[in-house]
Amino acid sequence: MPDQLIANDLPLTLVLVTSFWLLGLTGVPMGIWTFFTNSKSSRVFAGRWFTWMLVLVCGGGLVLLEQDFGGGSFVGYLVFWSVIWARGIYETVRLASDPTGNLPANSRRWLALKPRTLVAAAWMLALSLGAWQLINLGAQAFVLFFVVALFDIGGWLGGNTLARLKPFGFRIFPKTSPNKTLGGLFVSLALGATAWWWVYSGFGVFGTTPAVDSVGFVFLASFAVFGDWFESKLKRLAGVKDAGTIVPGFGGVLDRFDSIIWVAIGSLIQCALISL
Repeated sequence: MPDQLIANDLPLTLVLVTSFWLLGLTGVPMGIWTFFTNSKSSRVFAGRWFTWMLVLVCGGGLVLLEQDFGGGSFVGYLVFWSVIWARGIYETVRLASDPTGNLPANSRRWLALKPRTLVAAAWMLALSLGAWQLINLGAQAFVLFFVVALFDIGGWLGGNTLARLKPFGFRIFPKTSPNKTLGGLFVSLALGATAWWWVYSGFGVFGTTPAVDSVGFVFLASFAVFGDWFESKLKRLAGVKDAGTIVPGFGGVLDRFDSIIWVAIGSLIQCALISL
């Protein structure tokens, strides 16, 4: 058992400790790789690493500050997720408003009738519901975020490695998101499930073996996949590759927070079903 649990919460403690270890262990080789090769892949990886580190520092800082305030709700969560919500809404409106300027004039005039606008409207609703749930979850939102982050990383790793083998190279969404392959989904589920079992059970190495909700993981994983596909759908309709360019290799808020927004919605539905 860790010497001191954060808020007597094993999942939250494991998430923070594991995140810092993972970022530390991967940061050094990533820096060496980028310094000596300066390749496109290394720069993309470095950008992703930097953004996950930024989220971890912000999230971990909020969790630790909450302990100093004696627990309970903390305005920091409201500020953090409100910023994500506001930037996500901005990117969604931009994607709905012909960001490339290549659409015919009559398409812009009758924008409300276009599928892109309907998808954007659904995304605005999703962002609002998801951000509201993440604020309500407080520190537990970062437990979900940790699992979703590894789920997303698994998709990227699987898509660049396992997908080269013919059975795993099958494109799940060939029109909307051609880079999403069966290999990426397989590694996503494997890495996400490992993260889920680790944070909620510690694999029993701390003397306790709490029950792990396997059905809950599958349920929320389906929302993660849908969120990733639905964001790709919006970008495809808008004719762009990335929703934004906040940090090189990062894309926009929608590019990185699409899955967690929909996982939050899934957790909201899950809570509603349990309360019935």
